[in-house]
Amino acid sequence: ERARAAPQVPEWERIADELRIVSEHMVRGELSVDAAAAALDARADRILEKRRWMVETGRSA
Repeated sequence: ERARAAPQVPEWERIADELRIVSEHMVRGELSVDAAAAALDARADRILEKRRWMVETGRSA
């Protein structure tokens, strides 16, 4: 009932990989929850940078 489909964004797999990596660091105590959230935000932002540029300039993927 609560399951949702993954976002229809080609970069989703890369973001999901980064989520796993950052989560592992947090679980091991290497990152706090806040630091993990900030790290994941920065990594996802970097991954989506090209997509945002393409949308802004009207180019297709």
